[in-house]
Amino acid sequence: MTALQVQQAVSADVDDIAALWTQASDWLASIGTSQWQYPVRTHAIRAEVAAGEVWIVREGGRLLASVTLEADDDSGLWAPSEGPALYVHRLVVARDGRPNDLGAAMLDWAARRARRQCRPWLRLDAWTTNSDLHKYYVDRGFRHLRTDETVQSGALFERSSAVELHRGPALI
Repeated sequence: MTALQVQQAVSADVDDIAALWTQASDWLASIGTSQWQYPVRTHAIRAEVAAGEVWIVREGGRLLASVTLEADDDSGLWAPSEGPALYVHRLVVARDGRPNDLGAAMLDWAARRARRQCRPWLRLDAWTTNSDLHKYYVDRGFRHLRTDETVQSGALFERSSAVELHRGPALI
C-alpha cells in the first residue's frame, strides 16, 4: 500500500469532518455508549481548522480520518508541572473502507510531530465511561494516569512521544 498523506485541514474540509463525526456518533450510539451524543459542533470544527490544529487523511478524495492536535492544554485537566506535551483531541476514523489500524498510525504520526516540537509526551483525555476506548489507548502504548469524574471526557492518558507502534498504514 502506498503511504497516505496527512494534510492540514482547510475550511473546505469542515463539512466532511462534521460528517465523519456524525458517522462516529451514530456508531457509538449503536454500541450503547453515551460518547458524542450531541449535535456536531461545526462552529468548533471551523475554529480549530482556522487555528491550524486539525489534520486529515484522505484517499481518493474520501475523508478517512481527522485529528485535532493542540500545543497547550485547553481543558484544565493537566497541570503545568506535568511538563510539555502535544494534546490529541477528537481522533475520528471512518467506520468503513479505511486501512486497518489507521487510528494507531495517526497516533504514531502525532508522536513524530510532538518530537519535532520537543514535546516529550503525547496526551489525551478520553470519554470517562467508555472503557473500550480506554483499552484501545492502553493497547496503543498509553498509560492511564487518572480520571476526573466531574467531566465527560476526564480519563487522562499519556505516552512518550518516543513511542511508535508501527501499526496500520504508513503516513507521511
